[in-house]
Amino acid sequence: MKGTITSLVLLALELTLCLISSHWRSIDVNDSEICFKNIFTQFNTSPTEHQYLHVGPIFSSRITKVDNFPEHFTSDHARMETGLLITGIVLIAISAITLSAVEFCSNKSFINRYRIWLHLLNVILLTMSLIILIVGFYLLQHTLKQPLNGAGAIGFFVGILFIVMLGTHSAIKFWGNYHDKYETHQVVKVIIGMNPQWEIVRGKVLSSTNAYDRFNGDEILEVSVVDASRMDVASILLGREKIPLQSQQYFPIRFQFYYDKSRAGRGFGGLTIQARITNSNGRLLYINDTHTPLTNNVKIDVKRI
Repeated sequence: MKGTITSLVLLALELTLCLISSHWRSIDVNDSEICFKNIFTQFNTSPTEHQYLHVGPIFSSRITKVDNFPEHFTSDHARMETGLLITGIVLIAISAITLSAVEFCSNKSFINRYRIWLHLLNVILLTMSLIILIVGFYLLQHTLKQPLNGAGAIGFFVGILFIVMLGTHSAIKFWGNYHDKYETHQVVKVIIGMNPQWEIVRGKVLSSTNAYDRFNGDEILEVSVVDASRMDVASILLGREKIPLQSQQYFPIRFQFYYDKSRAGRGFGGLTIQARITNSNGRLLYINDTHTPLTNNVKIDVKRI
């Protein structure tokens, strides 16, 4: 994710540099035809005094014939179009800030709880930015009534293509996280009978012996509610959640999911909650080795293997 954040920041800087460039439409005044007369009049350019005219959204410049000295001046011919382009760049910056919150503040309960929806927000921001930049780019060309052939315009267009790539990557990332949490890793809803009784369990996983450990980003926390009340019978799984852990995330880790209380027995032992952390290869890294009864806002203490 850090690579995506860096790419967004660099992309916003690249688009900003292109935006303030005057090289969006470059015209050789001497070789110009009659179709350029209006634009020369608009930008106060004289074929007898100037060699080149460079037009940009914010700044433009004229190159004099005598000493090839550039005369820079601000352009006010495309205020609406420039506003659209700036808005698109701002949305990219906000997208980078959103991903930074997910990456560097994942230990905060609020960020951790809504990180999947922050990924979705990032996709929406990039999509809006893409649409706004394309519209602004098109309207700017329509305003000039000339093709945008300068280095600044080409660089800006390449930046738009990179937004497509980053937006697609972010959409795939969001769908993967959504699928892991709400499809593959959601509560195991095995319903026996006609009246399941769903109860919610909340709590956090901590480690009294390894409290300062940080994760690499390829680990998965699995929390399960089981019924251990029936003698001589294997524990019955009532509900489970698997949570992909983020890079640099650390204890405590909050969780919340549902379990089917109607399947629980009423014998000795009651309901217990278990937690384990494995890596992407399935290797067990942490587990709780003590009996932990199911309570409100339960705390599960795990130890490193």
